[in-house]
Amino acid sequence: MLLDLDGDIERLQVSLDSLFEGHYKRFRLVVLTTVQPPVATSLHDRVHFLQVQESSWHQPLMQLLEATEWNWVMLARSGVQFAPNGLLQVAHDLQQVSGCRAVYGDELQKLADGTLDSWLRPSFNLDLLLSQPRMMAGHWLIERDAFFQVGGYSGQFPQAVEFDLIMRLIEQGGMQGIGHIDTPLLTAQPDEVEFNRDEIGVLRRHLVNRGFNNAVVLQSRPRVYHLRYGHAERPLVSILIPTKDQLPMVQRCVETLLERTRYSNYEILLVDNQSETPEALQWLQGLESMANPKLRVLRYPHPFNYSAINNLAAEQARGEYLVLLNNDTAITEGDWLDELLNHAQRPEVGIVGAIAAR
Repeated sequence: MLLDLDGDIERLQVSLDSLFEGHYKRFRLVVLTTVQPPVATSLHDRVHFLQVQESSWHQPLMQLLEATEWNWVMLARSGVQFAPNGLLQVAHDLQQVSGCRAVYGDELQKLADGTLDSWLRPSFNLDLLLSQPRMMAGHWLIERDAFFQVGGYSGQFPQAVEFDLIMRLIEQGGMQGIGHIDTPLLTAQPDEVEFNRDEIGVLRRHLVNRGFNNAVVLQSRPRVYHLRYGHAERPLVSILIPTKDQLPMVQRCVETLLERTRYSNYEILLVDNQSETPEALQWLQGLESMANPKLRVLRYPHPFNYSAINNLAAEQARGEYLVLLNNDTAITEGDWLDELLNHAQRPEVGIVGAIAAR
């Protein structure tokens, strides 16, 4: 499906030429245009022109899709250049798998100065899709049954039509059956819009549909979103810190943790692995003598074994969540633990990692 909502014949010709010069021939093209079609066509033609209104093109498109036979559908805007082998690669890969509901590939972006920027997408990553739909939610191929099961293209979010469809696929069918083809399928013009209200609308609806009624969508950079899920629970977190000697290092770790961490419901388990220096032993003994329930010192009197040390601490921990923290870490951001819990409390997440500045 090729959207020609600007009536730009030159851009449209670029897309047509790239399709017909490509190596895969088993496709049917529908051009949705806001101007008078250049020729009269029918549904049975390989190229069919359909005149539409810019504000309501999805309605006649859905009627057409319901009236014709097809296996997979892709939506693109006129001006995209399809790679010669792109659709052939798609057809080949889809023959090798079963149960695929949607598939997307890599693509190139043609910048204003003519240079190409590669968008090499990873295998499906829900968080990347939610945070950067501009990069991840374009030019997907959707299987026919899956397409109609979720209602197809909708006009509810006209500036985020594909993103809307993809999120409904995920909400109703989960993340199974989504494939990635690691080759550029086409070259497109960058979407330069810096604020997209419909993308935010799709995100908010998705969050509510998943039960996150108190969630907030923040925009950290243009069209890059940060989701705060608004969890009601504030679980106890056990922070496990193995250490041996190196007093300045571990002291900085514990002090910055206590001074800067905004999330209050946590405990620290400091596991001493046979410290020997007098200053370290004195400091550890001082911590023990404080009898602070929020900070405990455990002993591991055996040769160093990182796994065994953390297993010992985990057995003694009271928290619902564990943080494995190296003793050479310093806390710089007060909301670090809030951000980890923001994702850790999601039902589909088991482990969360943080980016450490070196």
